Amino acid sequence: MTTITALWFDRGQSSENWFRAFEAYGHAMASAASIELQLALYLVKKKAMDIGNNLVTPMQPDEYVNFANAMRNKTFSRLINLVKKEFSLSFEMIEALEIAKSARDYLAHNFWDINIGFVQSDAGIDLIVEQCANDAWHFKNVAVRLEQEIGFSVQDFAEMTAHNSVESAKDLEEILAQYR
Repeated sequence: MTTITALWFDRGQSSENWFRAFEAYGHAMASAASIELQLALYLVKKKAMDIGNNLVTPMQPDEYVNFANAMRNKTFSRLINLVKKEFSLSFEMIEALEIAKSARDYLAHNFWDINIGFVQSDAGIDLIVEQCANDAWHFKNVAVRLEQEIGFSVQDFAEMTAHNSVESAKDLEEILAQYR
């Protein structure tokens, strides 16, 4: 029987720092993804408020759930465009969202092309961690300002749906009644 030892399983001296780089990257990507989800939830909540205020045709519960799922499956660009149509956003916010989208695209598609070599040293890992922390801070700042500008919180939507299941038209009507 032959025993094979691979470098893959050898953590080496700097494994903690190596994981620190990927943890920081994950934090930055999650912060970017949270803006996408925030945009989707704003669109879903606006639809609920419009239905509740009789501004749009009522939806059956399954239609509303399908609408919510469709919003969560939209691309970042598409969500930005939809939010621009539904809400009066400042020029600065639109620009911040476009920059956030570009920064997220860079992180998702190009970051490691440029930075993979930095994981070989502690100083390089520190650079990755600093860059990712800076990106995460910017994403969070955009999310907070977006919430302030739109005027309602993602938390509102979470509370609206957390304890309410939509299984019938009556269930949907009771949830929407909270927003009339």
